Amino acid sequence: MNSMIAIGVFCNDTAIFNRGVSFFRGTGKGAVTQYVYEDGECQETCRDMGHTQMGLGELVDAAEIAWKQGVDLYGAAPDSITGIPRLAEGLNHAARILNGDTLITTCGPIGKPKFGLDPMWEKAWNHYGVRMGLNLPFIKMTAERSRPESVSWKSMYSWGTLTHTSDTTCKGSLLTNNLFIELINLQSVHSSY
Repeated sequence: MNSMIAIGVFCNDTAIFNRGVSFFRGTGKGAVTQYVYEDGECQETCRDMGHTQMGLGELVDAAEIAWKQGVDLYGAAPDSITGIPRLAEGLNHAARILNGDTLITTCGPIGKPKFGLDPMWEKAWNHYGVRMGLNLPFIKMTAERSRPESVSWKSMYSWGTLTHTSDTTCKGSLLTNNLFIELINLQSVHSSY
């Protein structure tokens, strides 16, 4: 679905783009309502947090591409009581676990995760916290802990700190910003392997 949305944009093909959007909103295995359950638990929460983050990251990437095209997938399937979108519920649930909360899930309590943070939390926080003004402290905390986002061995881009951090305290040109310098240094260390 993420690929369909991206290819649709790249090829300026509305039919392919709309297929990806329909898949996101639909009822198939990768759709947001199938991947994230009503309580925020994800299909892969009981497997491990690495795979849970990969799935959520793909949904975030698809939602961000669609957002840039004027289509709101971030807000898909809002909760009937709280109004919180399903993707935000899933992100918040995963963020609670990643920040040390012991949550009771369908597979029992989940303790400390074995995996680090995937490079997708900046994008998620930027949308839900900064753009939309939602109070989701666990997503914010996870985004802050992930800074600067580093290279992932998975299939995710790791430029979120650079492209999605809206910090009004960062003054000056991009090249004099310490966060940018730190990110570039980190990227060059990881790419030398």
